[in-house]
Amino acid sequence: TVRGTPSAEFLTRELVAHRTRPTLEEALDLLLDRRVDAVVYDRPLLLHEAHGRLEERVRVLPVVFEPQDYAFALAPGSEIRERVNRALLEVRASRWWREQRFLRLGE
Repeated sequence: TVRGTPSAEFLTRELVAHRTRPTLEEALDLLLDRRVDAVVYDRPLLLHEAHGRLEERVRVLPVVFEPQDYAFALAPGSEIRERVNRALLEVRASRWWREQRFLRLGE
């Protein structure tokens, strides 16, 4: 996994023997060289790499050990909060979003 990430913290907390690398690219290179059996990291980023630079030479399993949410931080009482929420809902419901998820993540 990648040093200093929630993935590394999870493996340490669960007492899973592991090695860390400074970057995801370095961790994945070890996998491609068959020097490690697996890479544990954020699933969306692994999917992006698998369908991009790695040209599907690796398989990302449909497993999530510890779900994580992403967010936009806005000031309390922000006047744009409702507009941002509506825009996000609109994008997530769009055909474009489904196409992008498939193109970039294979989902």
